[in-house]
Amino acid sequence: MDTEEVRRLAREVGLADIADALVGLVGLAIRLDPAPDRALERGMTKLGGLPDLPAGARWPHVPPPLPETGMPMLFIAQIDVAGLGSFSAWPAKLNGGLLSFFCAGDDGGAYVEDPGGAHVLFTPPEVTLERPSPPADLPTVLGEVPLRARPELTLPGLGVNPARALAPLGFHVHDELDGPQAERDDRYLELFERLERAQAVGEPRHRLLGHPMPVQGDVIAEAQRIERWREEENEQFAASDWRLLLQVDHDYDRLGVLWGDAGTVYFCVPSEDFAAGTFGGVEVIVQTT
Repeated sequence: MDTEEVRRLAREVGLADIADALVGLVGLAIRLDPAPDRALERGMTKLGGLPDLPAGARWPHVPPPLPETGMPMLFIAQIDVAGLGSFSAWPAKLNGGLLSFFCAGDDGGAYVEDPGGAHVLFTPPEVTLERPSPPADLPTVLGEVPLRARPELTLPGLGVNPARALAPLGFHVHDELDGPQAERDDRYLELFERLERAQAVGEPRHRLLGHPMPVQGDVIAEAQRIERWREEENEQFAASDWRLLLQVDHDYDRLGVLWGDAGTVYFCVPSEDFAAGTFGGVEVIVQTT
């Protein structure tokens, strides 16, 4: 699959007038497919289970001023960076090593509603890893799901409200159930579905980078609102441009949680931080149906 295929599909569904612009919006992602055939090994790419942390490291806890300050965070996923291969969108600084994702939550999954509920840890490849016992007061341990990574091309999602990136192309929030705008939305949804079929993409939609698949509104716009909230609290961040870092879809049968009502968890990072290979400004967003 390449961008020329996206252009061809856009023309086929009746979006020839914006085909070139849509190609310009394509985001390269890493698809994370459940791989039950993979043996569970230390440092591998997976969702849930117990994390592999640097020897002697403390399990991340919910920071103040969140309501559950001091509670252990849920372990969501870890990514073996070396296993991603030569992925051009990945910062060269993060060559190898392990990227681990935690967030505030309970036995129903992530519940974050306030900024500061995410923790992302990068462990360099030369550091010794160990698998700690879970803290006694950890709310839950997600089901362990080994993953297999592969490239994926993504487009911005319509969701309930279209992603802001689609606004210049004539996609706007509207209340019409039919008419030209609804017809254009239908064509875009058909393009979206064809692109997924061409790449053998189905549920659950777990991915690194690329465009988020929204359940509700624009995930990136929500991350920007969190940044503005921080600025009002005099916690400054240099970047106002955000991107998806990790998306974890609902997958109750494997993970044992639903993220609310069949929702999705998104870890978002300022683009400038990502390029620098730092993750102190990461925020987690939860959207549910």
